[in-house]
Amino acid sequence: MDRNGAERMIQRVPISGANLVRAAGLFASLGGVLWTVNVIFGQGIGAGSVISLLLATMPVMFAAGLAGFYLRYDIGSSPGKAGLAQSIAGLALLAGGFVTDALGFGVAEPVLSFGLIIFAFGLVLLGFSYLKDEPMPYLNSLPLGVGLLVPVSLVLAPVEPLGLVASGFFGAGWVLLGALLFADAAGTEPREKA
Repeated sequence: MDRNGAERMIQRVPISGANLVRAAGLFASLGGVLWTVNVIFGQGIGAGSVISLLLATMPVMFAAGLAGFYLRYDIGSSPGKAGLAQSIAGLALLAGGFVTDALGFGVAEPVLSFGLIIFAFGLVLLGFSYLKDEPMPYLNSLPLGVGLLVPVSLVLAPVEPLGLVASGFFGAGWVLLGALLFADAAGTEPREKA
């Protein structure tokens, strides 16, 4: 293939903002599926380097989903921007925790726990901003609900089935968030404030 042929092929695949948002929605959904599968099969920390490295991709997928929300919806007020930054920091800690677990360092559990809490409260801040500003055409409360599921699952963790169910709903919430991003990538107008 000559250079002109390569340039024509590149021009046929336009990368638009809507395509980036759809890809972010797909990654967010895949991260939610991976989270839920991990909850169901209970591998988690110390399960081995291959599983830990696979789980290290999950925070990257969630970060892609957050980037999609940033591209598609106005983050709005200061709590939303702080929540987005805090969520990204928590996801970085989660990814680092899974990588340290894969490498066999003994600090994975505290790093993962701290990262999960930072991530969850970042989602709660982002969710409060979405409730106030209503940038989404529907389900403005979903980011808040998904973020609240982490502390709920931690509180319910001693009651084995309830903690697992709440954690499973967290993964399912990310699947739904990703599906909403994918479906609304082209730009449905936000609903009017009442």
